[in-house]
Amino acid sequence: MTYNLELHESAEEELWETVDYYDARKDRLGKEFARELQRVMQLIRSQPHLFPKVSGEKRKAVLKRFPYLIIFEIVENTVFVLAIFHEKRNPKVWADR
Repeated sequence: MTYNLELHESAEEELWETVDYYDARKDRLGKEFARELQRVMQLIRSQPHLFPKVSGEKRKAVLKRFPYLIIFEIVENTVFVLAIFHEKRNPKVWADR
């Protein structure tokens, strides 16, 4: 089963801010980040229960190449991405989403 995937408005903002940040550091690095993120999100869509719970029903996926986490929740047949953020940031950023 492949799950639907929806991004919280704040997660989408975090995504584009991070792409812009990496592009400013090195040409095409933002595109590489987006590609890695897409790879992990595809895995989340196909097998979301593989990822560990971090708070209640919220789960996390870790990107391999970049120090970023994807925080998501599964509700029926939809994966809701609540946050895309640097692993050093305070988790309270996404706790209320």
